[in-house]
Amino acid sequence: MGKMYLLENVINKQNNQVEGFCIIKSISERTNIKGVPYLDLELFDASGSINAKLWDYDKNVHGEFAPDMIVKVRGSVSIFRD
Repeated sequence: MGKMYLLENVINKQNNQVEGFCIIKSISERTNIKGVPYLDLELFDASGSINAKLWDYDKNVHGEFAPDMIVKVRGSVSIFRD
């Protein structure tokens, strides 16, 4: 088994990219103002927690998720409303 990297250790400072393993603390399916579904997640690992969005969510494409699942994430980190 490969080493599990904590989210705080894998952020690429040049392009704010992150990739690592974490646990879903909470999850809810929502829709944006255009009516397109997305997932609103709170993810955590040993370094702390972070709010995340999976935009344009399609259960048939992305699968189903639930609290306490371990997931691998890859994305961009940006500050929204402080």
